[in-house]
Amino acid sequence: MITDPAYMLPLAELNQFVVAEFDGTMETTTKLLAGAAPSEYRKSALALRDMMSPAEREAAAIGGGIAALEPQSLDAYKNHLRKHGPKVLGFDLSNSAYMDHPARELARIATMPDSRDPGPDAAELAVALRATLEARQVKEFDALLAEARETYPIREEGEAIHSVVMGMVRLFAMEVGDRMVTAGDLTDRVHVVFLTLDEVAAWLDDAFDPSEITRCALWGGCP
Repeated sequence: MITDPAYMLPLAELNQFVVAEFDGTMETTTKLLAGAAPSEYRKSALALRDMMSPAEREAAAIGGGIAALEPQSLDAYKNHLRKHGPKVLGFDLSNSAYMDHPARELARIATMPDSRDPGPDAAELAVALRATLEARQVKEFDALLAEARETYPIREEGEAIHSVVMGMVRLFAMEVGDRMVTAGDLTDRVHVVFLTLDEVAAWLDDAFDPSEITRCALWGGCP
């Protein structure tokens, strides 16, 4: 989040101009930025979808999983999961990751609609808005828009990095959760997220019983 101000400040300045000069809203501002921050995940998923044959996509769409894939597509899917699989679908370690449900992820990719580049729409909107301004205002608008579009990809990159880091932490957490389930201290590995790092470390050193604290966290109140 340390990098967020790098795109948030230019975004705020552009939005202030849009509100003041065009009676616009944040929706207008975001439309001006459309296409400036493409998703690497979506790019990877669409490349894989296009590689798959119609038969592969049809089988994957109904839950056929990796059994539906030919060797080339299977290798590409493994590379996709290696890069994007650990990403958590949200901002909490209890949320699942793409790799947790590989057949579901493959079905999502197989049925993913074509992406449409919103960049031309953003450019068209900028032209229309620019036509309503005086010459001196056009220069300011262009400068604000250029800086906002230049920095806005930081948002997508930040989200991508955050989800990967959360995903890697989740891998460690779920490994501990699995061990706790095997030991009989938890009934569901996801419940490990209710423990602190110190409590997890203490359990690994055989110095902590997590059953009571997770029960309290889940159902509220302790006897």
